[in-house]
Amino acid sequence: MPPPRKNNSRVFTMGLAIGAILILIAGLYYVVYVGFISGLLAPTKSYVVPDLLGKTIEEAREEYGDTFTIIEGKTLNSERYEAGQIISQDPEANREVKGNLEIIVDISAGMQVIRMNDVVNMESRAAKLLLDAMGLDLVIEYKEAPSDSITAGNVIASDPEKGVPLNRGDTVLLTVSTGPEKKPVTMPSLYGMSLERATELLKSMNLSVGKVTEVDSDEAAGIVVGQSIPSTIETTEGTAIDLQISNGSQHFPQTGPDANGGSGDPGSESPTEVNSVPLQIALPDGTGKVNVMVKQDGVTVYESSVNKNQAYLTITLTGSGIQYVEVYFDGAFAEGKYIPFSA
Repeated sequence: MPPPRKNNSRVFTMGLAIGAILILIAGLYYVVYVGFISGLLAPTKSYVVPDLLGKTIEEAREEYGDTFTIIEGKTLNSERYEAGQIISQDPEANREVKGNLEIIVDISAGMQVIRMNDVVNMESRAAKLLLDAMGLDLVIEYKEAPSDSITAGNVIASDPEKGVPLNRGDTVLLTVSTGPEKKPVTMPSLYGMSLERATELLKSMNLSVGKVTEVDSDEAAGIVVGQSIPSTIETTEGTAIDLQISNGSQHFPQTGPDANGGSGDPGSESPTEVNSVPLQIALPDGTGKVNVMVKQDGVTVYESSVNKNQAYLTITLTGSGIQYVEVYFDGAFAEGKYIPFSA
């Protein structure tokens, strides 16, 4: 008895279905492998980043735009590159890259000229802070000089001067004031003067009185008997002179016969002897005229305009006992000394 045909037909149909499924699976595998997996497994081409510094962005895109995407970044001041030129890039030149072929570039805004600030009459520390803030790593040096117009500690001048272009690392020299110039002064003798008189004389010479100490002395109370800088010694203006004055403890007024042979009785005292003494004055060097003033115990006894080229001036003074004589040139103290008028 022959097998039924219906079963054979069913087997054939199932075989066709299985074959179709296998063909579909094979097709999918091919698509996935060839289109994706093989792409992953295949080696990626690498590129060396070009050096774009100094080029314009247009030049960079024209030369390398087929391979790289050139993206414009920031615009910055530059001391090296002209306006429009590329001053930096990311990634840097000569690096090897794969996949990401973008280069971000910063563009120069132009050469920036930084000029020296005006620091004249500025306190020296404030001037340094201002110069440091310029960001040029300047080397700040100092020298001192006297000035009649600029306060001590302030800047008199700068080198380079205001407005001069500066470069990174330049040296800036600041001249700092020490105040008015202190001129040399020859110390006078203050011995025998009252404190008030000594103070006036020191003030006229741009000196000052320092510490005043009372000491035992046979001079009358308040009379100068000592000074910290001896007479004829050179000092400088502004110096404070310490003084010693008598406290009068050993001063005893004369009650017996006086030095001139009198009896001590005011009614029988001999008249005071008056004499004339020549005074020779050495004039300042130079040409032209100088005003000469002579004071005798604080009283002006001579004043006249004299030619310097005569070298010396001789005048006659009249007085008694010992008197202090001062000489001034053009109002400035020149010298002082005690002159005896007794025979």
